[in-house]
Amino acid sequence: MGETGKGSIGCSLFNVYNRKNVWYKEFTVDETGLTETNVNLLGITPNVSLSLQIR
Repeated sequence: MGETGKGSIGCSLFNVYNRKNVWYKEFTVDETGLTETNVNLLGITPNVSLSLQIR
């Protein structure tokens, strides 16, 4: 960016091993009884960031 500023680029990965991490549980009541459902977090999630510092 020359004399007017600085910049940087970064990247990261969330949940690299793609584990099934439970975020929360949902419960449903119907005529057959109680049903439990796991709601999982995101799978492998890539992130890219750009940071600019302008003077």
